[in-house]
Amino acid sequence: MLDYLEIYKKIVDLPGVILEFGVYKGTSLVRLMTFRDLLETQGSIKVVSFDIFGKFHDALEMEAYRNFVENFENNGGFGISRQELDYHLKNKGFTNYGLI
Repeated sequence: MLDYLEIYKKIVDLPGVILEFGVYKGTSLVRLMTFRDLLETQGSIKVVSFDIFGKFHDALEMEAYRNFVENFENNGGFGISRQELDYHLKNKGFTNYGLI
């Protein structure tokens, strides 16, 4: 977690948007927005996360990819749904984010 904090410190006061690709269960996203709120303000920078939210699609054509997904989900479970993540983020008081 301290690594994330040190990385975030390097972008304080830079203009732009933080993009996260692959939310899974939302842990890193919550961490990013917590650091933003501690070091800046919620309005200072938007955090946008991209994911499929939830279970990987069943219509995977590459067998090697299907094997990876099966192992991943068997060991770690499914990712969080967009609706559940949005509920938890709002419950924590986070604003200025996008879930795509």
